[in-house]
Amino acid sequence: MQRVRWSASPLRHRRVVRRRRGTPLGGLAPGSLREAQRVRGQRLRVRVARVPLLLARFRQIQVGERRLVEAVSFRIRGAGAHERPISVVDHAGRRRRPAAEQQAEQDCAAPCQCIFGIPPPDPCLVLCLNGAPGTPSIIPMIAALLAALLSTAPVLSLTEPQLDAKISEAQRLPFTQRIEVLSALFLGVPYTDLPLGDGDKGPEPGPLFRTDGVDCQTYVETVLALANAHNLDHAKAILDDIRYADGKPSFQSRNHFTEAQWLPANARKGYLADAVPSLDKRAPTETLVLDKSQWTQVPGLKRLTAADVPDGEYRVRYLPLDRVEQRAQKIAPGTIVMVVREHDPNRVVRITHMGFVLRTDAGLVVRHASTGTERAVLDEPWDAFVQRQREYKKWKVIGVALARPLDASQRVARIQTAQR
Repeated sequence: MQRVRWSASPLRHRRVVRRRRGTPLGGLAPGSLREAQRVRGQRLRVRVARVPLLLARFRQIQVGERRLVEAVSFRIRGAGAHERPISVVDHAGRRRRPAAEQQAEQDCAAPCQCIFGIPPPDPCLVLCLNGAPGTPSIIPMIAALLAALLSTAPVLSLTEPQLDAKISEAQRLPFTQRIEVLSALFLGVPYTDLPLGDGDKGPEPGPLFRTDGVDCQTYVETVLALANAHNLDHAKAILDDIRYADGKPSFQSRNHFTEAQWLPANARKGYLADAVPSLDKRAPTETLVLDKSQWTQVPGLKRLTAADVPDGEYRVRYLPLDRVEQRAQKIAPGTIVMVVREHDPNRVVRITHMGFVLRTDAGLVVRHASTGTERAVLDEPWDAFVQRQREYKKWKVIGVALARPLDASQRVARIQTAQR
């Protein structure tokens, strides 16, 4: 089963999940991360008021045309009482009430993957999901959706027509303001490991577009796509163009390496431009050397042998940390900031994180999908962000790369024409 990382603090903080002693996951201390590899037989209890939203969200989990959730069983437990089934919803959304508990147990039998929790004193519901045969682990998606239910991010309350309207409204604004307005819709969206995939085929199947979970790069990519789009369907096509060399989703053509593929490809396509030279003409460069015979030996990267990753040397211009403060106020709002680390023979990449630099009422901030204790999209004061980079010891941060998002109107017009 795929390894799953958990951030329990938001759940405990809102008293939705409490620890049960002796559970396989152990204690969920605020701010800590636990890896759950044996999730079968564990349960998550949620407040009754969350059920309609839970049901709607879980029925939407799918990869391509294939749903990942076969059935959802809700069972209620009162204080001191045994569990009583109240309804079962299959993958087609049909409700049925089991005649007896035995039937409910059959509906939620061996293939069931559940997540655990402790109910509040009042009655609560137990959520149980059956993974459809032959699908990847759905636990990461479940975790992301549950975290999304606790979030107050504006985008999570929008229907597709409403998001479509937001995109159209943003088109009336200058491009930088579009970045600011559309990125703000995601404030509070949970950080999710591997939020996007390549459709229903390949080594990493998964959705091509989503707004209920992001990592640092998919957050930036999604906002770029929305800012360049005229409607939601257009945004989805642009996102494919940003993520894939030829704009066609596949594991082979995805821009896996930020330095060697993502930045050069999107600069050629007109989505980005290097912003460092305008701030520091003497800025140094960091070189990434890719040799397939070597980087495929790095743990976790062998899976990329099926991808079209070019060998060669790739240079990234960056601002050293000791020069960042002097030039911070000259950084244009909406600029993408990327964390650049020193060479490490045990790691291949140099760029490990990205977000947007924006000016708000609170001052200069980095709006990014944080992997910290919050595990969500947030605004972090620029000074705090830079200071945090200085504190890394095991793999030191040497500076930040900067890219200016562009209004790629000519390219996106061709994409829109191809859609018709």
